[in-house]
Amino acid sequence: LCITLANYEERKGHKFLFEAFSKVTSEIPSAQLVCCGGGTVCEKNTVLDSKHASDSAANIHLLDFIPNGSDLITQADVLLISSQSLESFGLTAVEAMVRGVPVVSTKVGGLPEVMGTPSIGGYVVDPSNSSEFARHTIELLSDKDLREQVGAAGKKRANMMFSPDRMAKQYRSILKGEYNGV
Repeated sequence: LCITLANYEERKGHKFLFEAFSKVTSEIPSAQLVCCGGGTVCEKNTVLDSKHASDSAANIHLLDFIPNGSDLITQADVLLISSQSLESFGLTAVEAMVRGVPVVSTKVGGLPEVMGTPSIGGYVVDPSNSSEFARHTIELLSDKDLREQVGAAGKKRANMMFSPDRMAKQYRSILKGEYNGV
């Protein structure tokens, strides 16, 4: 089971995601993708059209925005983030990592920084490379040991880098003009 928590906006890359997921289901026919998000009627219809055009349409499930949707992450084997532009931080990546769920994301905005260099807790790929996105998703879905290892590494990174205490101290130092970038 893969999950995506993202508004149904073009910049979130649902068309790219469905293209990659078609490659996933060609290797793993039982794979399922659940997408949760909000958006305008037009945005939702565009995503729905992309789903119907996908070879894996039967394996893709579109849900509306769900309050506390991040709680769904624990039910997933992999979190997929297919953003194509304007991704400031990537909170869902941290939410998955804290829960020990591996992430496959695009190399957009703050996602590479959240995932680390080299990436920890998952994989970061070029936003135009749906084949690599699919390959990493297939690797994680096919290998429970790898999934657990990558998930554990991500959890360790998230707890170290994004703990509430550390984040609050860094925000405080930024507001006071004392932040040194560490």
